[in-house]
Amino acid sequence: MIRRIEAVKVSDPLAPVYILAGSNLAGRYLGDLLSTRMGGSFNVEIMTFPDLVSRVADSAGIECAEGLPLFSGRIIIEGMRRKGEIPPYFESISMMDGFPDAVLGTLTDIDEAGFDADAAKRLIGDNGSKAGAEDLLDIYIGYRGRIEGLGGDIHSFFRNVTTAAGSLDTGPPVFVYGFYDMNELQYRFLSSIAECGGMDIFVPVDGEEDSLSSRFVSRLKRSGFDHTHLDMEKGPGPAREVFSVHDPESEIREIASRVLDLAGPSIRFGEMAVLIPPGYDVRLVEDIFDEARIPCYLSGHPLLEISAHARTLLSLAGLMSGVPSRSRLVDLLASIPLNATDVTNGHPDPFSVWIRLSAESGMSGENGWVEENIELIGRLERTMDEKDRDLIDAVRRSGEVIENIMILSKVGRKASWSDRVEILSGVVTLLPGEDEAFCDVLCLVSSLIELDRVDRECPAGIFYSVLKALLSRPAGVTGRFGGEGVNILPLSGARGLRFRAVFIPGLTEDSLPGRVGRDPFLSDEGREKLEKLSGSDIRFSRRQDRPGELRHIFNLACRSADEHLFHSFPRNGEGADREKIPSSFLDPETGEDPGQSGCGDVAVSDSVHLTRVPCGPVQAWARDPVSEEEFCSLAVFKCGETAGDLFENRFFTKGVQLSSSRWKRGRLSGYDGIIDSSKGLSALRSMLDSSVRVFSPTSLERWAGCPFVYFLNDILGVESVEEPEEMISIDPLRRGNVVHSIMESLYVELSRKKLLPLTGGDRGEVLDTAARVAGDILERFASREPVGLKLFWDVEKRIIIQAVTGYIESEMREQDGMIPIEYEIAFGFGPDGSNVVFDTGKKSIHFRGRIDRIDRDPSGGFRVIDYKTGKLDRRKDNDLGGGVYLQLPVYLLAAARILGIDIDDGIAQYRKVATGGGKRVVTFSGENWEEISRQLGGMIDVITSGMEDGLFFISPDNQGCRFCGLSSACPSARGYIMEEKVMKDDRCRPYISMRRGEAEGDG
Repeated sequence: MIRRIEAVKVSDPLAPVYILAGSNLAGRYLGDLLSTRMGGSFNVEIMTFPDLVSRVADSAGIECAEGLPLFSGRIIIEGMRRKGEIPPYFESISMMDGFPDAVLGTLTDIDEAGFDADAAKRLIGDNGSKAGAEDLLDIYIGYRGRIEGLGGDIHSFFRNVTTAAGSLDTGPPVFVYGFYDMNELQYRFLSSIAECGGMDIFVPVDGEEDSLSSRFVSRLKRSGFDHTHLDMEKGPGPAREVFSVHDPESEIREIASRVLDLAGPSIRFGEMAVLIPPGYDVRLVEDIFDEARIPCYLSGHPLLEISAHARTLLSLAGLMSGVPSRSRLVDLLASIPLNATDVTNGHPDPFSVWIRLSAESGMSGENGWVEENIELIGRLERTMDEKDRDLIDAVRRSGEVIENIMILSKVGRKASWSDRVEILSGVVTLLPGEDEAFCDVLCLVSSLIELDRVDRECPAGIFYSVLKALLSRPAGVTGRFGGEGVNILPLSGARGLRFRAVFIPGLTEDSLPGRVGRDPFLSDEGREKLEKLSGSDIRFSRRQDRPGELRHIFNLACRSADEHLFHSFPRNGEGADREKIPSSFLDPETGEDPGQSGCGDVAVSDSVHLTRVPCGPVQAWARDPVSEEEFCSLAVFKCGETAGDLFENRFFTKGVQLSSSRWKRGRLSGYDGIIDSSKGLSALRSMLDSSVRVFSPTSLERWAGCPFVYFLNDILGVESVEEPEEMISIDPLRRGNVVHSIMESLYVELSRKKLLPLTGGDRGEVLDTAARVAGDILERFASREPVGLKLFWDVEKRIIIQAVTGYIESEMREQDGMIPIEYEIAFGFGPDGSNVVFDTGKKSIHFRGRIDRIDRDPSGGFRVIDYKTGKLDRRKDNDLGGGVYLQLPVYLLAAARILGIDIDDGIAQYRKVATGGGKRVVTFSGENWEEISRQLGGMIDVITSGMEDGLFFISPDNQGCRFCGLSSACPSARGYIMEEKVMKDDRCRPYISMRRGEAEGDG
């Protein structure tokens, strides 16, 4: 092409030359190349199709249309759907969220095939029923009518300019570069201008006889175009290497290492490229290259991925559909960026404070978020001290933001695009954290006002979906193409480009060729019928051609390498153990098996033996095994149908037995948490020490809640550990521990100061003592335990102190005469532990544990108190909870034995030490102990027998799984195990009956 341009310039150095480039990148590459090879490119214009069409329109005196706003096509389809203009055939699917985009893709294919509304009308009148596409063409006619009524779109412009171009005088020579195929509109346009001026088309070819470019060249020949093959494989070709690594992260790290090895005086970063196949994680490449200090050029990421402002804006737009739920409101508040001044001045994040305090108080928005927030502020002002004023101020500031946000939910259903953009922008400006980046996002969103030209009515759901699509578009670029950074490009962007080193990662079958979807509105067969029936030169693209196009794109990408070409594929997906299949594109291109390529220290996959079964009809021989490995695999799959030598292999037979045992229905196995071997049961019973049987009530509750969790926690000693550096706030377990320490130390101090009972003490002194003791313990606790980020810990400390003082105030209001006498009393340990024994009627159980507090009253009664920092709402008085609420009755029994008092005279209570609403006390009474002990004995028999019999299956009641710290250790196929095994295995029936409240003792 350069020689052709030089020939034009020899006769007239000032002669204009047009170059039509296949992409913006190809144009930029050509510009740099021409400057280097020709010492400049004076009066040589490099343009894309829209640029060339506009230039020809100017020459023909055709006025350029203003152009439709972005997303106009989608809005037109949405309007047709909303107004009932979709034909009945598509009515059932037209309400699906993806309908507008899907049908718009098909309509675009119809436009690019050379159709117009007039042709569609003729076809419906003459042959529509034969094509079977009347309803689709009806949609197309209505769609094109709206488009033309708005002044037309790029397809209208192409048609008009193509019609006028044939009458133009001779124009500048046009060189077409980087196209391996064209749609019909593009082809017609080039044909029309080729008649009035010279045109050379340079086609990138890949050497395959039946590729897209080969067929394109044949079509050009038939049309009389002057064309030149642009064969990019001249000379010896690049050094090729295929390597495989464990997972995508390891793959990119290996590529980064090789980039650094190649980089130096001879090869710059800008002369290398990483070509990304469809679906590959570009962010992974960017992050690892950044970590390796490798500069790069790549397209920008969607604003939704990189901008908190964009996510906040989208969340706000979602509130236009009505009053938000708590989860949506919390997500929104958590996404709002903070003011830098608030952070630097040490002020608490108002939204974090509001989220925590509103949750503690049980705010749900049922009575209105603004109204409930006013109630919360009033409650906090009554209960908090002056030193907590900044927390109240934070809730008040959050309330102001919420009040502004609620404006969005009142926007009318038929508001226009400009109405919604204006209201959304107004609310955003009232939020904290507004800065230049926020203004940039708002400026982008303001472009949606132009859609009022298309449809004035803008329902909230459509506004949200269009805004999401707008913010999901890539924003800007990083670096400069061919500059000082490695070029990270999509695989399809490499056509017409050259690099000294090329890396193509992610070459697995699910990526290349991947899946090819069918057009739900116009199949390839329907497209072929429309072409035949149209009677004109209509040419549709075919979905069935997509794999061939991808292969062609891959081949062109490989040919863009001058010196080094690296192919790679991960053997496993990110975080998955299932092995991936290498792409079938690899072997024909490299000429060698991927497993035979040398690649240094990086692991190379074993030989891959595959039979690719086509989707269409195939001959029987095509399914024959092509290797010994595949023959054995087929024999294994057919082993259930025939008898053969495989069954005589003891290893295979053992594997079949183990697999059958694992997946046998109605019977739990060792894979499901069952110990059934004699040696295993003997060791288990020795560990449990069945002759003594000493248990804490919480361990019994743990087995009742989920036997498998008991096995992990109490038998194996498995713990769930949260890394301190990952902690944001103190976890519930540590919060409970520090509150227990505070309550014990506080009551000891109150007793020392003779301030007990609380009903007769000095209120001010009691509360001051409570705040001081709590503050001291919290400071010491933070020095030895991870408590999360300082900002959250400061808020947490105040909340805990408020919870403790609030609890003390509630006890001061009681008039029951109870006096605390014992704190943190251990029982069942040491030589005197045998006094807490319970006879179930079948066995004797020894209990051990630690009681938080015991109170006495002058009349001889007693009370056991166990402090809780979590919710008590699900618990009921005098309820054993199917075996999961045993702590209170066991503590009641232990206290009665310790005090030497009749158990009927006592009660045991859970008492909540936390802020917020909900149930604060749960009571278990010693009255009717005979009936209670019978039920308790039955449950303990079920629990201890299950332990001794090695039954450690997962619980069919999965309500606790969401909060279980050991859930990641659960067996796979948990749902299958529960439905097909636990509920059908006779050994589990006592457990299931107990959980349903049906277990009873014998005496």
